[in-house]
Formats: sequence, structure tokens, C-alpha cells
Amino acid sequence: MLKKFVQRFIDVFTPNKDVSKRDVRIAAGVLGLLILLTWQFSTMKFLPKPLETIHALIRLWTEENLAGHMWVSFKLNLHALAITTVISLGLSYLSVVPAVRPLVGVIGTMRFFSLNGYIFFLMQAIGGGYGLKLWLLVISMGVYFVTHMSHEIASIPQTEYDHARTLGMSEWEVILEVVVIGKLDKAIECMGQNAAMGWAVITIAEGLSRSEGGIGALFLNEDKHFNIDAVAAIYLFQFLVSLVQDKFIRVFLKNKICPYIKLMMERR
Repeated sequence: MLKKFVQRFIDVFTPNKDVSKRDVRIAAGVLGLLILLTWQFSTMKFLPKPLETIHALIRLWTEENLAGHMWVSFKLNLHALAITTVISLGLSYLSVVPAVRPLVGVIGTMRFFSLNGYIFFLMQAIGGGYGLKLWLLVISMGVYFVTHMSHEIASIPQTEYDHARTLGMSEWEVILEVVVIGKLDKAIECMGQNAAMGWAVITIAEGLSRSEGGIGALFLNEDKHFNIDAVAAIYLFQFLVSLVQDKFIRVFLKNKICPYIKLMMERR
């Protein structure tokens, strides 16, 4: 029995070893426990303990309307993600057209620009309020979405295009079959990754206009009063919500829309 347990333990740390989901969950549980213990017994004074963070989370939930602020941010994230997905996928799919390809390349280079530059020009063009937050998120996510998705499309082998042409398809039908449908799983994966990018930027965006609330506005208010336990609680709550969203998009949604992906994965 002990020998079998030791072997399973070794298998979990062996690259590309076929292990059961149960063993992976056990390994994840052990890792989570180690992180929690490290957090509890950390000597860093600026880091609040787990119980302090939980108490702050309860206070924020009951007294500061944490759920309401999170709902405001969640809707903003979804709105920005929807706009980003439509625009970015449209540009990425059109990257197969030579006239559009330079524009896609220019948009890809915009990821090197500072957010402060975007904020300045957006404030001049839009002003403040919800529009400023929305389009700051759209730009922040869109430049990475276009870059990633256009690279995925550029990596499609020539044989896939040729195979579609031998079936009598026109060039636009080839694009629909090979590029749009053929890379649908990559589009959903990219959408999930950029949703996470939106959560990373949302504190900055909501800090520019706090009148509508949001998790970013609440975070900055607590940070202003140096409530470190509340700051940690907000970070933890945002992490959990964004993690659930990520799993829904990149696991549940992708498996439902593209079930064939399971057959192509080595580690399942």
C-alpha cells in the first residue's frame, strides 16, 4: 500500500505522466494547504493573516456592499469583453486579406504603449464616466487579442487551405471553414485570457471615475485609508470571481462549443 502511494506521488511530479484526476486534485489540495500555511505563519508584517482577511471580507460584504460593487465591475468586464471580441476577431479574420494585414500589425504594436497615453487621449475624445472606463478596457484587451489571434491564424498550415480548395470552396468559404470555424477553440481561449486582462486593468479604469462604484473604486477607497486587510479581501474576492469566469469560458464554454478539443489534448 505504501509502495503504491509513493509511486503515485512520484508520478504526479513526472513530466507528461498519465495520472488520474483524483491524484491531480490531491496534489492541488496539498499545494493549497502549503500556501495557506505559508500565509498564516509569514513574518511579513504588512501581510494580513487569513482570519483577518476573512473578517474584512465579511465587513465589506455587510457594510460596504461588496457584492454590488463586484456586480458593477463584472458587467463592465463583460461589456468590454463583448466589444473587444467582436472587433478583434473581425480584424484577426481579415488579416488574411493583404490590404488589412498592415493595420493588424500596427494594432499589435500598440501593446507597447503606456496606459497613461491611452487615458489622456480617451479623456480628450470621450470625457469621463462609463465610456472612459469601457474603452480603456477595450483597448487594453484588444491589442493583445488581435496580436494573439492573428498569430494563430498565420500559423495555419497551407495544406488546410489547399484541402478546402480541393473541395470546391471559394476563397471566402475557405476562410469561413479553415479560419473562423477551424480556429474557434483558439478564439474562445483568447477571449478567456483577455477577460483576465480586463480584471487586471479594471482597478485603474474604475479609479478614473468612481461615481458608479465598482470593485476598483472600493479598492482605492480602502487603500486610501490603509486598510490592508480590506485590500487583501478585495483582491481575494476579485481573484475568485475572475477564476470562476475564466473556468466558465476556457473550460465549460470551449468544451460545449468545441467538444473535439478533448480528443486533441494529451493531458485531460
